[in-house]
Amino acid sequence: MKIPKVIAIACLLLSMSGTLALAGNVFALPANAYDYSMPVFTEDPFQAVRTVTVPPGVLTVLARPDGSRYYVISQSATDSILVLNSTFTSVLKRVDLGTAPRAAALSPDGRRLFVLAGVARVFDVTSDNDVEITPSPAPNVGLNPNDVAFSLDSKTAFILSSDSARLTRYDVANNLIIDSLDLAGSPTAISVSPSGIVYVSATNVLYEIDPVTNQARAQIALNGLPGKAAFTEDGRYALLPNGGAFVATGLAFLVDLANRQLAGVVPRTGSVPELVLEQLAAVDNNTFFGVSISTRQLVRVTISPLEARTYGFFLAGKTDVRALAVSRELPSARYIFVATGTSLTRGRLSTQVTEEQTLPVPSGRLVLAGAASTNAPAADGFRRFNDNQSVVGGSTTQPLILKLWDANGLPVFGRTVRFSSTTAGVTFEPAEMATNLDGVALTRATVPPGAGAVIVNATVEGLASPINFTVNVVGGGGAQTGGLVMYSGNGQVVPRGFPTPSKLRVRLTDPAGRPIPDATVSWAITSGQGSLSPSSSKTNLDGIAETTYNGPVIVPPITSWVTSEVSASVEGFDPVVFVVTTIPEIIPGVWAKPTYNLLAPGLGEIIEGRAGETLPGAIKVSAKATGGTMTGHGIPNVGVELVSDLDAETNPTAICVGEGNTALSDATGVASCDVKLSGVIGGPVPIRALVGGGGRDAGTEYQVFIKILPGPPAVITILGGNNQSGSPNTLLTTPLAAQIADQFGHLLAGEPVSWEVVTPGRVSIVSSSSVTDSQGRAQAQVRLGSIGGAAQIRLRAGNAEALFNLNVIIPVSSLVAVSGDGQSARLNQDFARPLVVEARDGAGQPVSGAVVTFTVVSGPATVATATATTGADGRASTTVTAGSTAGAVVIRASSGALSVNFNLTVTLPVASINKVQGDGQSAVTGENFAAPLVVELRNDAGEPVSGAVVTFTVTGGSATLGSATATTGSDGRASTTVRAGASAGPVTVQAAAFTFTVTYNLTVVPPGPVVERQNIRNAISGDPGVSPGGIIVIYGQRIAPNVQGSVVANNGFLFGSLPTELAGVQVRFGSHRAPIYHVNNINGQEFVVVQAPFELAAGGTVAVTVTVNGVSTTVTDVEVKSYQPGIFEAIGPSGQRYALLMRLDGTPVTYDSPAQRGTQLRMIVGGLGQTSPALATNSVGVPNQRVLAPLVVAVNHGGVRVVSAETLPGVVGVYVVTFEVPADTTPGVDRSLAIAIANPDGSPSLLRYYSAIPRLE
Repeated sequence: MKIPKVIAIACLLLSMSGTLALAGNVFALPANAYDYSMPVFTEDPFQAVRTVTVPPGVLTVLARPDGSRYYVISQSATDSILVLNSTFTSVLKRVDLGTAPRAAALSPDGRRLFVLAGVARVFDVTSDNDVEITPSPAPNVGLNPNDVAFSLDSKTAFILSSDSARLTRYDVANNLIIDSLDLAGSPTAISVSPSGIVYVSATNVLYEIDPVTNQARAQIALNGLPGKAAFTEDGRYALLPNGGAFVATGLAFLVDLANRQLAGVVPRTGSVPELVLEQLAAVDNNTFFGVSISTRQLVRVTISPLEARTYGFFLAGKTDVRALAVSRELPSARYIFVATGTSLTRGRLSTQVTEEQTLPVPSGRLVLAGAASTNAPAADGFRRFNDNQSVVGGSTTQPLILKLWDANGLPVFGRTVRFSSTTAGVTFEPAEMATNLDGVALTRATVPPGAGAVIVNATVEGLASPINFTVNVVGGGGAQTGGLVMYSGNGQVVPRGFPTPSKLRVRLTDPAGRPIPDATVSWAITSGQGSLSPSSSKTNLDGIAETTYNGPVIVPPITSWVTSEVSASVEGFDPVVFVVTTIPEIIPGVWAKPTYNLLAPGLGEIIEGRAGETLPGAIKVSAKATGGTMTGHGIPNVGVELVSDLDAETNPTAICVGEGNTALSDATGVASCDVKLSGVIGGPVPIRALVGGGGRDAGTEYQVFIKILPGPPAVITILGGNNQSGSPNTLLTTPLAAQIADQFGHLLAGEPVSWEVVTPGRVSIVSSSSVTDSQGRAQAQVRLGSIGGAAQIRLRAGNAEALFNLNVIIPVSSLVAVSGDGQSARLNQDFARPLVVEARDGAGQPVSGAVVTFTVVSGPATVATATATTGADGRASTTVTAGSTAGAVVIRASSGALSVNFNLTVTLPVASINKVQGDGQSAVTGENFAAPLVVELRNDAGEPVSGAVVTFTVTGGSATLGSATATTGSDGRASTTVRAGASAGPVTVQAAAFTFTVTYNLTVVPPGPVVERQNIRNAISGDPGVSPGGIIVIYGQRIAPNVQGSVVANNGFLFGSLPTELAGVQVRFGSHRAPIYHVNNINGQEFVVVQAPFELAAGGTVAVTVTVNGVSTTVTDVEVKSYQPGIFEAIGPSGQRYALLMRLDGTPVTYDSPAQRGTQLRMIVGGLGQTSPALATNSVGVPNQRVLAPLVVAVNHGGVRVVSAETLPGVVGVYVVTFEVPADTTPGVDRSLAIAIANPDGSPSLLRYYSAIPRLE
């Protein structure tokens, strides 16, 4: 072996170890079926990793939460699933599904992989070999299922079959179908919103599906072919692209999810060809990006304004755009990735800085996948969904959903969230949950009976304070504000055995009028006969529940009618009672349909009234029996309901006053509808009066016409003339003017008005309007009177009124100080007496209504009232508060050119200032000092001085104050907090009050490192934890604050023993100091690479302490493994990684210098443990130092002969393994190479590492 060359290469690789970030990866899926290359890039830093050979038609790439395996799903019957290792160098498993997959998804908890390939194939990706657990035979989820999504809690998969127009709900835990839902309108795609609601896109409609019942609870009409929904992070909006053949109706649909309605259609741009959007993704709560497949452009879609643009934003100049992806940071994305035919660009959205990489093949889609963040959530890194909801006592809430993200904005995975409440009787399902890959944890709370607010505490692992939800519990006894009301369906008439034409509906709301969903409504026939379907129903998101009444099957012909009462009840609320009438059958097929007569309005008569007005008895209808013993008699409780077929936003409408907007007939059979008119004026327009529900067999309907005029006066808006002032007996130059409108804002022309003088003698009306003009305006000319002061005039129109305020100014000849002069007050105290002045005219009489201004001319004081108006006694006053410094004060009172001064004095109450707390502290840079700085002020009697202002000033060093000033309390004390600055060293802070000062001496120390357990791992294999003698990388923050690039031990060439301190960094495993290879700060990523001491005991745990510039952080319970085998690797020309291999003559194996079959090769390895003779911590290898571990080496997945395994002489922690390449093994590029530690029985253990031989011939 040529040792020097091997050592040189090994040292170089050691100096590079640990530089791969634990970040996401960008997979550029090939666009063409004949392209088998899939380039992979790291997301941040943005750089090429390698190019992976894949089957044709890659659908997606999914990753295990820890990033240890990647699943490449392809539209191929063979190699349908490729399982790759964490470095993409080896295929761990190949799965042939026999049918090309159409879709795939990983459950949010990262435990199950669903692949749709003719049927739903299910894999347990927590198992070592990704075992398939699909039941046999496979459950029937419809023909050729094509899309799949999961509930937020991962318990349910929703599988869509467009061919069968079926949505199947699948129990993930029990691996079986729950139920299915048939959908009309050619469903195409399924998605789950951030609030957990399921949405299915279909032709001309978006279905909202209840994830608990799998029932469609809303259909949002869309004119086109909507695609898969993309959601804003707050879950308020969904944006759905419109199919290419339908873009004439708009490019995309914006749906308001909360109100379950179309918020708008993204208008066409007019380009030729027109844009056709795909791959929509939200970057914040106002902006989406997408790709136009018709023009190959990047498109930005904004909600406000609602538009699509291909220009005027960064990256807009890109041409031949094929694909995009956005990074997953919350609440807004950091990066956008855009693929053209030849390049991949990363753009930072906040700074618009771009970086570019070359694509070897065109990409049709970009996928981001990688290890999930397990960092602690940021203190403000959360969003709540379904907070502040209302539920009925004794019922269960909608899901309380908490989404968490870390300081980098990445969703936090695997953090335990525990739900609790101090309210007795509240239960949770589940009571705790680990956050999923989207950072989400959720629960449903069942609350006890009784109204009130229930606070739900979500205690998050890694956060100091819980996050609270509020649940408003309503009901629990007696009527409620809001409550249960009849919504529609009262007073219907049905033939025997027939259902009501319309459903019976009730609505449940909380005291604020908000709908209460998921409440159980019990329906019962409390009088009469018939049946109900169902007898119990749940309120929907609008708080509405419904049932259908079916008339009794048997009604004797002699019975003219049967009246039944149906009760709707919710526990804790007053019930609602419907009345339904059933009529008999006279002869088979002939019903005893009542005789109906429209009594009012008369023939040709129009119902006319003012907006918002109720017209008593404007519609009257009689209903009389036509069969049985009561023939000719009036039928009571027959309903009249008004329905308009016109748009109520722009046309007049009306309702009948009564429960459920229905008027019922009285004992004589006459229904009198008090018509309440809407606020839209116009007409005449037709409306329909439905009688008995309007059914043709038992009810009827009439067409009547309504005309709505503007309503009575309700609002008077002053247009001008208010707040004028003038001299006595003068005509005001600006007339008083106002505009009259009804409650709906309609201006009232010709409306009578009246003007009234409220203050006789001070003002008079010269002339005025008695009716409004065509614009609803009225005005009056006014003359001021001879009495000074405030004057008022009232304008009335109907019950509305407005006041005009005026002021009569009488000249002031003198201003006299009455009282308050010559006073004294202590600092910050009020002067005991107000300052009072009197305004007098030339005859020495008091002048009322004069405006007096009080001004602090000099000295420390403030006035409570800067201006005051003299009263009937001619006097005006203000109070004065002493300031925070002692001295003389002059207050000037003035009115016009006249003035008078008040001379006051502020006295000093303080004799001393003393430090109470906070001196001599230390804090890390950028953090708060633990204790506030507290001073105490005392007077000459030794008593605390309250109300004094203390000023704090940083007089030396690097620090900032929480507050520069503070006021002493009743204990004489004032305080401020201090935050250490960016520079270490001494800090002095001075506290001053009046002429007294004290100085605090503090110290800022450098920050300690931030390290988490999952970021301590083998530097060569990436395996979490440590092993005795292994080369370990520790990632974190503030590990190398003063390093740019790398500081490598032994002047950059790693011969000999290593230092245990480097660049101010020390690492200890328990009590043992670790040798350090290098300390790094590369592109903002900080890490240190060390040797784990051989003194560690495998099978246990160890505390790892990282000390930087004297400040330490300890991570406990780091797993100690026996071995962590890993192969040193190099980077190929296309970014792919391959094993560092040498021939026996020391020459390296590369793509240009391939290895030969039948020869022996040496590979450089780490993590193999002890040797004979034994290694000590920080000892270099010596010749013939044999590895004790039973090694297994495999080439092309087959075991080969291990010739030798020894330490690398002269270097710490590195081994050389010599093996023989079989002469009959398969040649080629990137041939699999693996090393493992054998079990006692000789079989390979889980301790293995995969790499590749670059080229083998």
